[in-house]
Amino acid sequence: MTDQRVIIKMGMGVGESIDAAVAHGLLDAESHSTLHFLDKLPEARHRARIKVSLGVSDSAQVDATAVAAQFSPVSTQVVVAEGGLTSTDPDTGSTVQVAAVAVEVFLPLMVPTSR
Repeated sequence: MTDQRVIIKMGMGVGESIDAAVAHGLLDAESHSTLHFLDKLPEARHRARIKVSLGVSDSAQVDATAVAAQFSPVSTQVVVAEGGLTSTDPDTGSTVQVAAVAVEVFLPLMVPTSR
């Protein structure tokens, strides 16, 4: 059966490190919608699949396994791409990382049953 995307959540995170920016981006995405409907469909949580796409300035600094673990026990794929940005304070030289985050939830195509 083919999966269908049922929700996409997007967020942006800012932090002193890429990990902090990703964490804030995930929280931001979560605040824009909710997955409570999965609790209403008993089998949905076991059949759901999540894809997390991250845009960061240095993809090598992202621990994709740790990101995926935040969605356990749902099967989660993490895709990290070069993107986001690093902003440097011209006075101090300190940097701030910005991460773009998209969380997509897929479920198998559900065909209504006849009564």
